[in-house]
Amino acid sequence: MVENYLKNDFQKDLLKMNLKHLECIKICGIGNCDKQFDSNTLFFGDQDWENINNDIKGIDKNNYKYFFICLFIIIVIDMGIYKYCKNYYKTFREKTMYPKFGNIGFGFSFGNPQKILSIPEKLNFISINVVYDVMENIVELFILECNKYFKENIPTISTNDFILNILNDRDMQPDGTSLILELFIKILKEKIIT
Repeated sequence: MVENYLKNDFQKDLLKMNLKHLECIKICGIGNCDKQFDSNTLFFGDQDWENINNDIKGIDKNNYKYFFICLFIIIVIDMGIYKYCKNYYKTFREKTMYPKFGNIGFGFSFGNPQKILSIPEKLNFISINVVYDVMENIVELFILECNKYFKENIPTISTNDFILNILNDRDMQPDGTSLILELFIKILKEKIIT
């Protein structure tokens, strides 16, 4: 089911999000952004994703079960490539054009990706009960998609090493605010070589 959603509906739902352009690009100038953003870079999130209701108002509530998890996964992959495979980020960015999660202050600040699961969970948009039975499939799809991307685009990067970097990142350490994140990480750790 999640694979079907990812291939057929997720991109449509992403386009329905109320994503914003980065105003800081106008100030820094195109090509001068230290984060490698450009005029096509879109973002969502703000401080504690206080605009979540507005950001997702166009998305069918029946899709929430998969939407937030898929959104979390693309943001984690994007942030992981940015942080751990910086030399390849520009190529990755050109192929994916994923939105960024964070907020504007004095420039752009990345948000903690845990909030993509914890805030919808806190607001009862998704729950552990709804995703529990599909989480193993979601994790397997995450690993499969990473394998596929690296084999086709950056064969020098090991999916296992990439995922270990993500799992060891301080922003991915569960803080008790998301049971869904804790389950995702638990299953992911079981599936990779540590």
